[in-house]
Parts: sequence; C-alpha cells; structure tokens
Amino acid sequence: MFAIAARKNATSNSILQTDCNQQLLMKYILTLIAVTFQLSLVAQQTCDCNADLRFVIEKIENEHPGFSNNVNRSNIATYTRLKDSLSAKTANISKDDCQKIIRKYLSFIKDKHLQIYDPRLVDETKHENNLLTNRLPEYQNLSPTTAYIKVPSFDYRLWKQLDQFYDSITPILKSKKAIILDIRNNSGGGERMYNQLVKILKTKAKTSKIGVIFNKNCASACEEVALIATNSKHIQTFGENTNGQFAYGFIKSYRTPECGFKFIITTKKYPKRQQYEFIGVAPEVALDKNSESQWISIVAEKLNQ
Repeated sequence: MFAIAARKNATSNSILQTDCNQQLLMKYILTLIAVTFQLSLVAQQTCDCNADLRFVIEKIENEHPGFSNNVNRSNIATYTRLKDSLSAKTANISKDDCQKIIRKYLSFIKDKHLQIYDPRLVDETKHENNLLTNRLPEYQNLSPTTAYIKVPSFDYRLWKQLDQFYDSITPILKSKKAIILDIRNNSGGGERMYNQLVKILKTKAKTSKIGVIFNKNCASACEEVALIATNSKHIQTFGENTNGQFAYGFIKSYRTPECGFKFIITTKKYPKRQQYEFIGVAPEVALDKNSESQWISIVAEKLNQ
C-alpha cells in the first residue's frame, strides 16, 4: 500500500514538474516573441531621415580629419551624385532603412570607425558590464619556461585591472625563455592601456623568444601593438591580417536630431597608418584560419625550437 502511494506521489510530482517546466518554457517563448516584436516595431518606425542624413554629411564634411583625403577633385562629382541619390531615397522610410542609407554614405569615407546605430536596439549598459567582466587579461604557464599572456581589450575602463595585471606578471616573466602574447579579438582602446605591455615585451625580447598572435578581429589600438611587434626585429608575429581600423582615432559621438541614432565619428588622423586602413597589419607567419584553435600550441612549438 505504501509502495503504491509512493509511486502515485512520485508520478504526481513528475507531472507537476513537467507542467512547471512547460509553463516556464512557454513564458520564455512569449517573452522572446514580445521583445522581438517590440524591436521590430522600433526598426520599422519612420522619422525624418533626410534631416539626419544632412546632419551626418555636415559633420563628416566639417569635422572628419580625413575628409579632404577621401573627397578631392578626382572624385568630387561621384561624391556629389552619391549624396543626391541617397537624399532622394529618404522620404517615408523606416528607421532601419534610414540607417542603411546613412551607412551607404559613410562607406565613401574610408574610416572603419564610423558608425550609425539605434541605441534603443542596443543594451549599452549590458555591453559595458560584459566588457568589465569578460574581457579581463589572463596569464598561464604553458610550461615551466613558456608563458602565455592573453589581453582581450585595451579599453580605458579597464585601466586599473590592466595596470595591476602588468605589474603582477613582470616578475614572473623573468624566468621565462618563451612568451606568447595573444591579442586576438581585441577591439582596441587607448595607448595608455598598452604602453607598459609593450615595454615589458621589448625588455624581455633581449633574453627571451617572443611571439605575438593576432587575427582579423584585432582592431584599432590592438593593431598598433601588432604593428609595433611586427616592426621589432626580436619579436615574431603569427596569425592573420588585423582588421584595418587604425588610420583614424579619438572617437566622438552625436545623437542625430530626428531619428535619435547614435553617430560615431573620429577626430584624429594618423597619416602613417593610412596604408593599413581596410587592409590590416600582416603577420610575419600566416596561420591557417581553420586551425585557429591550435594556434597557441603551434606558436609555442615554434618558439621552443
């Protein structure tokens, strides 16, 4: 009797648990549908796109440090036709289509930092929190004589963490014969955030073998580190071309007057970096993208030969 009752209770609890899981799943699905629907509505809303296009054009023509390099006598007619053509397409269109038109205009200016997006579709607070928790530097001993350093970001908001990290690894590296710096997927930041790291590498290069790994997602300030390493006689670089996004810097943001888009523009030009824009810095040793998960071991083996 007790066994039968226990089985009934167990069956009842299992049914209740299944019902509860189904209710939670349904609640999640409905929430996801509602959020997706709301985002779709925001994207489909209309606004005065022509006013925002004119706003962006004015900022580019008056403030962008490379405007005169991108628009000159040889292409001014093409540039003017592009503006007129895009302006004619701005009547009664959705915000999503408006962003596409503005991006088309921005593509004429060879500066990969230029951006336009709707901040209501981007959780910038969540992005910042993820940056501060998921983009911290790491250190590992691959062997008693080989060190591995990973720096996923040079963002200025991580200055305390980066300073502490560089200070902590300096004494450890004294005994290492080989050092790997991994800056893949590092989207950049500021010069202040990598100066100490570069100094450490240059100092250690006198007595140790140094290898720097980067890929196409290494951008902006990260590319500066990649270039410094590539130009150093005592440091080897591995991977694939960087993103090609560091001929301009020092970004500034605006809110467009009608659609409320966030517009990112640069304010400083680096003439010596123009050749790398959209092309990137090439590594000395190219590695197969399909085997990227093995890059660390490949570089470690080469440094210890």
